[in-house]
Amino acid sequence: MANTIQEKDIVYIDYEVWIKEAHRLHDTTSKELAEKEEIYDENRKYEPLPLVVEDGRDVKILIDLLTGGEVGKEYDFEVPPGDAFGVRDPEQIKLHSMREVLRAPEFEKNKESMGPYVGMDITIGDKKGIITTVTAGRVRVDYNHPLAGRTLSYKLKVDRLAKTQDEKASAIIDMHYGLSTDFGLKFQGKNVMITLPDPCKYDQRWHMFKIRIITDLRDLLGLETITFLEEYVKKERKDENDGDKDDSKDGSKDKKAKDELKDKNGKDESKDKKAKDESKDKKAKDEPKDKKAKDESKDKKAKDESKDKKAKDESKDKKAKDESKDKKAKDGKSSTTKKDATKSKGKAKKDKPAPKKDVPSPEEYASEE
Repeated sequence: MANTIQEKDIVYIDYEVWIKEAHRLHDTTSKELAEKEEIYDENRKYEPLPLVVEDGRDVKILIDLLTGGEVGKEYDFEVPPGDAFGVRDPEQIKLHSMREVLRAPEFEKNKESMGPYVGMDITIGDKKGIITTVTAGRVRVDYNHPLAGRTLSYKLKVDRLAKTQDEKASAIIDMHYGLSTDFGLKFQGKNVMITLPDPCKYDQRWHMFKIRIITDLRDLLGLETITFLEEYVKKERKDENDGDKDDSKDGSKDKKAKDELKDKNGKDESKDKKAKDESKDKKAKDEPKDKKAKDESKDKKAKDESKDKKAKDESKDKKAKDESKDKKAKDGKSSTTKKDATKSKGKAKKDKPAPKKDVPSPEEYASEE
């Protein structure tokens, strides 16, 4: 009976979980298999995991198989969606504001995170989900179990059974928080004092996990008083002589470092001086070339200006000559016009008949006499 598994026992199991429809490995405690199937996670420990043999702790078929089972025995079985993690429930898909999501523990631990992304695991309140969409100011989270709607193929082996109070308490801490080997456990009858490791003192999630640990310790171990101790130990100062030795060593190291720095600075200064001298030589060589180029440029510019001036003067002379010709032509035309007008006038005068002289009639002549 010692190796027979009873209800509410805590067992450690090695397992493989395959998604039957995709024939894909979902999870395992075997490092070699995880590497082979390309799901290896370097941040995880690959070792047997603790499990409480009790309804509601895991899939019902698994709990039923383990209850009354034996340590060291292997089990192979399939679990349909209805008996595993259920069918997908649309009501378990929720929309959250970006502000609410950024307050999740995943971002509290990593302030430099790039922000939420599709496929990211996230905890909001006491619920874990997977981000399915990210839009401007809104994040959709699916709280359905990742295996909801899937048929699972299990292969597992019971590695060992937690028997003592220390083993059971450590298993409970591992199930909910991890780092069980860093916790201090001191039992006295139905009471226990648990000394917390440093990470718990600054972990905002610790309060939530602490409640779960307390609940299981009372339910599975029958404990009455559970005390958590936070210790802040002042570090002792080193002995003065040891300090002098350390200071001497540190001084020697500092002197050596300074000397090395001086040598480096000296070499750098030498390189800089050499570079400056080379720059001066190059500048001195380039100056005559630059002066010659400038003189040639000035001569070319003076020649161009002379050509431009000559061209302008020739243009002015040509313009003056053209204007003179135009004036002369206008004057000749005007003179010819005046002569023609004079001739025309004289001819008209010559052709005009002389006025008739009045001659008295015979009657008028007789009357005058």
